[in-house]
Amino acid sequence: RELLVPPEPLIAPHAPQPPCAPPPQQVSNHKPPATTTYWPAPPPTSFPGLPPGMSLEEAIRRANTPSPATDSPNHTPRPTLAVEVEPSLPKASSPQREMITQPANPPVQRRQSVSRPPPTPKRTVLPSPPTPKTRPTPTKVKPAPVPSQPVRSSPRLAPSVRRSPRLINQAALLPPTLHQAAIVIVPDREGASYQVPSFTNVLPDRQVELLYAEDNPSLLNPLMAFWANKHDHMLSRVNATKAINDPDILTWDQAMRSEDRAEWLKSADAEIRELEAQGTWVEDRKSNATTAIIPGMWTLRYKRTPDGTLKKRKSRYVLRGDLMTFFDGRDNFAPVASWTTVRSFLVLSAVLHRTTCTIDFSNAFVQSPLPEDEPVWMHPPRGYQCKNGPDWCLKLKKSLYGHKVAPLMWYNYIASYFEKLGLHKSEYDPCLWYGKDIMLVQYVDDCGISAPDQTVINKFVEDLRKEGLSLTQEEQFSEFLGIDFEESEEGQFHMTQRGLIKKVLEAAGMTDCNPNSTPAAIAPLGADKDGESMQEDWNYRAIVGMLLYLSGNTRPDIAFAVSQVARFSNNPKKSHATAIKTLLRYLKGTMNKGTMVDPIKDLKDLQLHLYVDADFAGLFKREDDRDPNSARSRTGYIIFLNRWPIVWKSQLQTHISLSTMEAEYLALSSALKVLLPLKWLIKEMLIKLNDSRLTDTKIHATVFEDNQSALILANTHRITSRTKYLHTKLHWFWSHKDQFKIVPCSTHDMLADGCTKPLSRDKFEKNRLDTIGW
Repeated sequence: RELLVPPEPLIAPHAPQPPCAPPPQQVSNHKPPATTTYWPAPPPTSFPGLPPGMSLEEAIRRANTPSPATDSPNHTPRPTLAVEVEPSLPKASSPQREMITQPANPPVQRRQSVSRPPPTPKRTVLPSPPTPKTRPTPTKVKPAPVPSQPVRSSPRLAPSVRRSPRLINQAALLPPTLHQAAIVIVPDREGASYQVPSFTNVLPDRQVELLYAEDNPSLLNPLMAFWANKHDHMLSRVNATKAINDPDILTWDQAMRSEDRAEWLKSADAEIRELEAQGTWVEDRKSNATTAIIPGMWTLRYKRTPDGTLKKRKSRYVLRGDLMTFFDGRDNFAPVASWTTVRSFLVLSAVLHRTTCTIDFSNAFVQSPLPEDEPVWMHPPRGYQCKNGPDWCLKLKKSLYGHKVAPLMWYNYIASYFEKLGLHKSEYDPCLWYGKDIMLVQYVDDCGISAPDQTVINKFVEDLRKEGLSLTQEEQFSEFLGIDFEESEEGQFHMTQRGLIKKVLEAAGMTDCNPNSTPAAIAPLGADKDGESMQEDWNYRAIVGMLLYLSGNTRPDIAFAVSQVARFSNNPKKSHATAIKTLLRYLKGTMNKGTMVDPIKDLKDLQLHLYVDADFAGLFKREDDRDPNSARSRTGYIIFLNRWPIVWKSQLQTHISLSTMEAEYLALSSALKVLLPLKWLIKEMLIKLNDSRLTDTKIHATVFEDNQSALILANTHRITSRTKYLHTKLHWFWSHKDQFKIVPCSTHDMLADGCTKPLSRDKFEKNRLDTIGW
């Protein structure tokens, strides 16, 4: 699915070389004097990645020699390696450009008179390549024939010829001449990210230009992989960072090499057809573009159910919004429902036995139109080409995933329809909507609906479809955002994420590991600045990201362990990778577990319980004494609604506390910033639901504190010489003292203890039983 017509061969940025014959069979053993210095030095004759003893010319000859597998009539010949003649050389009389083969052993080009000072005698000396004995006249190379374009059924975009992708495992910076820009060759626009090194010392006034091998297949030729001495060649390797090691996320090249290649092609075709059916773009000439033409990329993912079963193969084409510099400075914030709102929605829907379902808007961002005064032009998707030719591109008419302002435009677009159908948003969360006998929570393009019966939901969904919105409806609220909801016969609810646990184990290669009883070691985890670097091949940040989503949704028991390892994503050491393995071993043994809660029986009296704790300077002597983190304390809290965990947190405090009382009081002040808005949100839900069973319902908020000094200060509001400096920052909740009450709690009964420090096995299992029910 690369370009049908091979692009022009790249001009090699070396000094012009006279034509020469192919390399002789016998290589001369001649060596130049060791004192000879060349500027610029010629490219070397040996390259990493080639078999021992094989020269670059032999690799080029083999690359351009067709194999028996390429003799089939459907095979596209590879363009012969060629270099355009420099203007200083005589040109042929024919109007067609003269093409000559690359010299096997180019003669030495000594440094000409230039403004740059001559090199010092201490420069590294490169030996001269052997000179061939004979120099016959060069032979002309004709360009490879172009196969005919196959006819496709796509009405606007025609898929280009699909070829087996050739891999590049390294990028090269070609040495520039005095009047040329430095060129960095990278394999493609998707997959791993590439770090372009700094050329300020070598190229102070040079422009760096990126070339993509996917746009120019000739760059894949071994000739473009020049490697030379770093002192004589301005050539630097660009190392790719480790790709995200998620088995469910594929790049285009990975999908084309997989066993499911045909299925992925069908999925990509379905995506293109759906985008065209939505009127997402029209073809336009590139010359008409008034802004930069933005490339896009494919995102391919295996969609699974919460238990890990394969659901479908999802292909989505997204815009490279990071390159849309002409939108910089514009407000693009789009609200997203918080998980506190989602859990509160689920709890009240469950205890009131309301009918629930989920709806998913198909290609949600594409359904919102782009403003006429903000046009965007885009390159055709990889694997497809414009029907009118290579001088055409795509002008977007609808918003596309990846667009910088697409999330905001989609929110405003769908909010206008919700308001049109009689819904109004919450005062505390703009993604929570109320209507007559209906409550809706919006999470980007996924929505959860709660109503007294299925008839109300069906009517609301039908009204959305009449407005022209494309969506799919799930029958039950059995899963939402990767979380599986189960209800037992006794009315007990169980929330699990088995599929995510399986995915993270596969990503780390620990599907067959031995289970562990606790998620973290007893000793706190430090930075280990002098420790050995991480040697594992999996991506540390990707694993931490999946663990954060798991701990923040259904697994409060691993909140502290995940918070520890997340601190070192920037520079992970071997000790940090070992901590992640310990955590994964624990998840291996508790894969089928999650959050188990009992039903709420008394609807007249809802209890909000906040357990808050702090660990004063828990990293002392675990971090460098000169590091401020060694003096930081940790905050941990968990909020229950009638024994149903709603919110929990484990994090280091940004403020360095001077005493245990200050650390505990800071944790209390931070947790109350979550408790009070949650109480107001639940109170609003009870009023908007207009249920007769909730008429006299009262919400009581209770805070459990195990530090006597913090408890006395919070209740008495007595400011002393030792606490007056806390006044402006931490005493804000004194004006809301009638909204909650603070009571003492023993350390043995403090449920937030597991969020602040590692516990022994006995204490951990007791805390887990009291917190999530198992």
